Amino acid sequence: MEGFLDDLGKTLKHSLTQESTWSYALQSALLLTVLLLVRSGFRRLIARSQRLPEEKALSLQILNRNFLVAALAVGLLWIWGRELKDLALSLAAIAVALVLATKELLLCLLGSVLRTSGDTFSVGDRIEVGNLRGDVVDHRLLTTTLLEVGAGHQRTGRSLSIPNAIFLITPVINETFTKAYVLHLVKVSLKRDEEWRRAEHLFVEAATEVCAPYLEAARMHMGAMARRHSLQAPMVAPRIMTHFPDAESVELTVRVPTPAREKGRIEQHILRRFFDKLDRVTSADTLLVGPAGPAGQNDPSSLPPAEATDVN
Repeated sequence: MEGFLDDLGKTLKHSLTQESTWSYALQSALLLTVLLLVRSGFRRLIARSQRLPEEKALSLQILNRNFLVAALAVGLLWIWGRELKDLALSLAAIAVALVLATKELLLCLLGSVLRTSGDTFSVGDRIEVGNLRGDVVDHRLLTTTLLEVGAGHQRTGRSLSIPNAIFLITPVINETFTKAYVLHLVKVSLKRDEEWRRAEHLFVEAATEVCAPYLEAARMHMGAMARRHSLQAPMVAPRIMTHFPDAESVELTVRVPTPAREKGRIEQHILRRFFDKLDRVTSADTLLVGPAGPAGQNDPSSLPPAEATDVN
């Protein structure tokens, strides 16, 4: 890059010291002198004319001045046309070199403009960009700083400084778009045996117990956000979804409302309470007489059905 600019500077210096440059300068001076003489002579001619009204004389002087300025501009372009062409090519080459050298910086600036104009996220939001995930603590013209969030929705203690150019080509997921409360998915995989329906019921029960203290507040917040964005308010109460990834296992997914900054803690509470309930039920079954227990106590079909899955 430096060698290219040096060669370009030498070329410009050489072109300015050629003999033809001095010839162009003399021609320009001669043109200017001729035009000044013409202007002076035309003004004297108008001043000596006694028959012209004052307004007409003033209009002729203005016309004369504009004509001579245009003639000077055309004459200079005609004289210096070749030199100006070479200079324009040199300046264009310099501009291209600067753009190539600062390409990454320009992309970062454009990414910052995109983030600001689109209101993609702000300080305090938790975002995911590609395989990077964290809480936004700072954003500048060229970079954005995140506190990394790893497994279990816990901060790792590391900071990520990412160039804003990444926002031009990579979708940004804002996990805290609804601010105070979000809808979070908690998953658990079990063996596909006769007990999975009971586990489904216990999973919803555990999620409902953990979410009960803030369920109403989350419902009001989600309703307000839906009205602000002209959307249908989602169902906030815990909902269960069942998937069968293969013939030997079942995957239970419960959707629950959680405070935006406490997803990891709420998820752990739900899982611990669910497995505590499952362990107690399993221990109670081993103390019962007979394979099914009294009055069909161990029959999964006797349990009330799990709450239906909601698509909202």
